[in-house]
Amino acid sequence: VEVIARNAGGSTAARSEATTVGTPRPPAGLVLPTITGYTGIGQELTAADGGWIGSPPLSFTRQWLRCGGVTGEGCTPIEGETGRVYVLGPADLGHRIRVRVRAANAAGDAAADSEPTRLVRDDPPVSIDLPSITIGRARRIPRQALDDFIAARTAEQGGYVPGPGPGQRDEVTARVSGTLR
Repeated sequence: VEVIARNAGGSTAARSEATTVGTPRPPAGLVLPTITGYTGIGQELTAADGGWIGSPPLSFTRQWLRCGGVTGEGCTPIEGETGRVYVLGPADLGHRIRVRVRAANAAGDAAADSEPTRLVRDDPPVSIDLPSITIGRARRIPRQALDDFIAARTAEQGGYVPGPGPGQRDEVTARVSGTLR
């Protein structure tokens, strides 16, 4: 840049040194992607991209993943499912779902996976409070927490414990030791 100053006594010029354009920064994830929605067959899950930094513009793509039931590991891409919304189907029963978000710009790309959902079930969502179990005098455990506990314990034998069907109820006997919080 050259600046020229003029007054009655004459003029003078000053020139600055040349500068370089900043190096573009590739994307980096700050906050993991998230999934919202009920994990029942026929229900929609919605992906949020998470939080990213990097030189603009950033573009995002998604890939839905079907994962192992208990831990959400061993994920495989669900063919053709790259939108923000995914509808759970029969193949998802007993699995957990993740979404992989990839951010890209001129400097590169990076990907991040969401945490896995709860196990996909074959029962409809209910708009009332979930049943719970009373242990001792004052502890209540939500139904979904108990279902996750039972499913985790039976996974070693390759089993899946579904919830009750419409109009049915579960009879559960539990022996609990340790500290409840």
